[in-house]
Amino acid sequence: MQLHTSYPNLLSKILDINNDRLLHVVQRLEIRLYAEIRRGWVPETSAGLAKLLSYMPNVSDLCLSLTHDYKFGISLQRQLLEQGVVLPAIKKVQYRSSSSRSSILFLPEVFTGLDSLHLNLRYEVSLSTVFGMSEAPSSLKLRAISLQKEGWVLEDVSEIYSFFPEVTKLILGGTIDYNLKLSEFFPILKRFRGLTLLALTDLIDPPESLVSDIQALKQGFCEFLHDDEDDEPGCILPRRLCHANHYLEAWEDIQDEHALKEDQGEHSDELFRICPSLESIYFLDSSGTQAHRFTPVKGISGNLDSVREESWVLWPTISEDVGF
Repeated sequence: MQLHTSYPNLLSKILDINNDRLLHVVQRLEIRLYAEIRRGWVPETSAGLAKLLSYMPNVSDLCLSLTHDYKFGISLQRQLLEQGVVLPAIKKVQYRSSSSRSSILFLPEVFTGLDSLHLNLRYEVSLSTVFGMSEAPSSLKLRAISLQKEGWVLEDVSEIYSFFPEVTKLILGGTIDYNLKLSEFFPILKRFRGLTLLALTDLIDPPESLVSDIQALKQGFCEFLHDDEDDEPGCILPRRLCHANHYLEAWEDIQDEHALKEDQGEHSDELFRICPSLESIYFLDSSGTQAHRFTPVKGISGNLDSVREESWVLWPTISEDVGF
């Protein structure tokens, strides 16, 4: 079941389906909300959503995308706790928030059977600064964790290990720090002895000034660039569209030509060697939704003979059926 709407319209959507007799059979639920410039949500909205979730006892996969309005996320968490909502059937939660004041304190209270978690972390946020994370190791028994962040540094991955050393599925999306090689993370990843699936980004987070400089250079030579949309019929692309296209081209050029870029095939060989339980490795493609997948080919003795590579596979999520 999918519920995609604006914050102001959410309450009416909830009231429309609150008495639906089929709510109890829903197993996968995705709620994606977006803001409106001139309208806000009323206090009853978060209370209504908490109550709606309590009417869906068989949901096992839950995606909450609450971007552009951190106050709603805070209000929903409060309502779930105040109403005493407990959803033991939910095993997988993808929680997407645009707030730097993220909190997971409510998760173990509401989702008592949770074993897989996805979070989006902002630039300035590390796992240890997420409110409630210090209590997480004792209250959350996670088998899989997925994190999205721009500018990963070594300390970030060390923190993941300190909180969740027993995970079997680790997914790290986004970008790594511009001055780091992906291989510098390997000594930390080696410590995750139970990993069976590892998904990594080797895309780098370039300085905005560098992207802008290359973008400007590309625009200077663009034969399709026109000042506005009122040009003669021969105009192919308006300025704002060319601007966006050249920005993406500049970003991708930096990825391809970065001096610290390393070979993914060599990476996979090394990771299969140092993490013997691994069954698959993914490297994020610049599209952000696809990946290159590597799987080990072992001989009769169980030793690694070779590695099989596949391109254009889907980037994994904690849930195979519901995602962002």
